[in-house]
Amino acid sequence: MASRILAIVTSVTDLPDGNPTGFWLQELAAPYCSWRDQGIDVDIASPAGGPVQPDPLSCDDPWLLDEGERFLGDDIAMAKLGSSIAVKDVSVEKYDAIFLVGGVGAAFDFYPNSDLTALITEFYRSQKLISAICTGSIALSDVMDSAGGKMIAGRAITGISNAENQQFHDQPILPVLTETALREAGAQFVKAPPWEACVQMSGRVVTGQNPASAPELAREVSNGI
Repeated sequence: MASRILAIVTSVTDLPDGNPTGFWLQELAAPYCSWRDQGIDVDIASPAGGPVQPDPLSCDDPWLLDEGERFLGDDIAMAKLGSSIAVKDVSVEKYDAIFLVGGVGAAFDFYPNSDLTALITEFYRSQKLISAICTGSIALSDVMDSAGGKMIAGRAITGISNAENQQFHDQPILPVLTETALREAGAQFVKAPPWEACVQMSGRVVTGQNPASAPELAREVSNGI
């Protein structure tokens, strides 16, 4: 049976300031294409389920890369975006890994989110691989281990840095910053200079900092399942 990965993307499509948002295309597209080329199945879920969208900014220069164009031209991938699985309806036993995709919208519906936290916890306690990139890493902040502590406490974890959020002028509208939330949860937050690749592995938890980290993260995940 082929391995199967569950990718979680934000359901948020509009920011409080009225600008459109969504998941960051490259952060899903690069791993999705890599995994499909290896024969790994990929399903897409979101907090609310139903239609989801990439952030329009991520679908334009200079952020749109070859994997993004391939993903947008893939009828199967587009159908999955049109009918994402609701997090509450996910059957963990179907999957070998979970992948939490970034994008500004994730700061609004990934944390706090009791359904998503419960789902990640179930993956963790089933000893399945947990991965996240950029703002998606914020969802790890509330996950508890079997001893009642934070799962990421003491772990080398990365995600979008406060400096990167500042460069994107996101800080004024975000309810919480990913780096800040991860540090407060006890993570040993690791970061590269803005927009340089950085991937961290800590046991069965793999995290990437930003879009440039997506290809390496994809390789580490496929090697780990």
